[in-house]
Amino acid sequence: MTATTLPSKRRMTPDRIGALLGALAAGVVAIVAIGRFVTVDDRPAPAAVTASPTSLTEIVASAEARTRSHPDDPASWATLGSLYVRQAAATGDPAWYRSAATALDEAARLAPGDATTLTAQAGLALALHDFGGADTLAERALSAAPFRAEAHAVAIDAAVELGRYTDATARVQALLDLKPDSAALSRASYLRELHGDLPGALDAMRAAEAAARAEPSEHGIVAALVGDLELLAGDPTAAAAAYDRALASVPQLLAAQLGSARVAVATGRLPVAEAALSDLVVRVPQPAVATFLAEVRLLLGDDAGAAEAIALARASDQLLVGAGVAVDLESAIFEADHGDPAVALEYANAAHAIRSTIFTADAMAWALFRSGRAAEAVDYVEIATRLDTVSPSIRIHAAAVYAATGSADRARTELDAAFAQAPWFALSLRSLATELATELGLTVPPSWRP
Repeated sequence: MTATTLPSKRRMTPDRIGALLGALAAGVVAIVAIGRFVTVDDRPAPAAVTASPTSLTEIVASAEARTRSHPDDPASWATLGSLYVRQAAATGDPAWYRSAATALDEAARLAPGDATTLTAQAGLALALHDFGGADTLAERALSAAPFRAEAHAVAIDAAVELGRYTDATARVQALLDLKPDSAALSRASYLRELHGDLPGALDAMRAAEAAARAEPSEHGIVAALVGDLELLAGDPTAAAAAYDRALASVPQLLAAQLGSARVAVATGRLPVAEAALSDLVVRVPQPAVATFLAEVRLLLGDDAGAAEAIALARASDQLLVGAGVAVDLESAIFEADHGDPAVALEYANAAHAIRSTIFTADAMAWALFRSGRAAEAVDYVEIATRLDTVSPSIRIHAAAVYAATGSADRARTELDAAFAQAPWFALSLRSLATELATELGLTVPPSWRP
């Protein structure tokens, strides 16, 4: 592949990396989660926001005005804190988490044990990847208000992230019975995705988007999730339309911008994707953005540019770790794909020790495989694939482990499952998947060819 020369103004030189990380350090308190779920407690109470804002920024401004005019109202502070968490997810700026913590601390001071505040604090804990803390806070909120839908929602999120999938499924049904809105439907969608039902997941997420249309910021987040599922199902046109709807509701929504870049890759417009991601990483120097940029540059044959993006991803990741943020799972996969397998295994062990999920098991399997210990990875592959989850990455990891340990039939089954989905969330694995298919005598779908 011919190397592509990129404009120098977008280059991530070491000095540029340092400058970006310096800006990020000023406000970092947590890794940015490009949320799977709608943020809990997402609709400000009418008493808290009296205007009729049409964007998340305007909603936040109205909530801030409310706390200035009613500084002793705990509900206003709780609403503001929850909105700040949403702003972090929408913009990719972790500084909003610090603002959220400050607002929620004030709400807790004014009304200790209040269910609204506890729910909002649980939502912040989820964003910080403190899933055990989120679970504890959600349980306290439910004890104080057993029929509070938002508390049920955050309890579902915590159960999923802790690997308690049966509990999460029961909680989703309870939430659907209590309040079948976009928050409940989006969670039902994810549980279906986790259990291998992509068509069902799409149906539920489309219903969630329809239910969210009245509130722009909520609609934007859900529409971006629809786009992700459409792209995973192999329909870039439908995905592009969903991301456009998301950006119309929430301009600059990080998840939708990343999704639009994936559509560009899926439709063969690599320079368009590279340009968009190069601009985005300057504004939002987060590991997910930098890693995706590196993958696109590798596809363009720009090894030097990819190395710069990988350096930014690793440096920003380490900065977050230095701030006390739990990013072991993400770091394990990143290092297994782009760095040192031994370091990946350290991260994977740390993540799996805290929460036993299909994703931490997958990280363990992949780090062990990359470390040349495929036989030890088999047990973790069994855990990672036990739900039949819609995930090309998990399936390719499993195929590689099975092939390396002499289980060719099982490797073929896993690789076929990966090929049933589109490759646009597993770009770094397309070459490996192609090599495995050749070894196993499988036909490689055109979209999976590197």
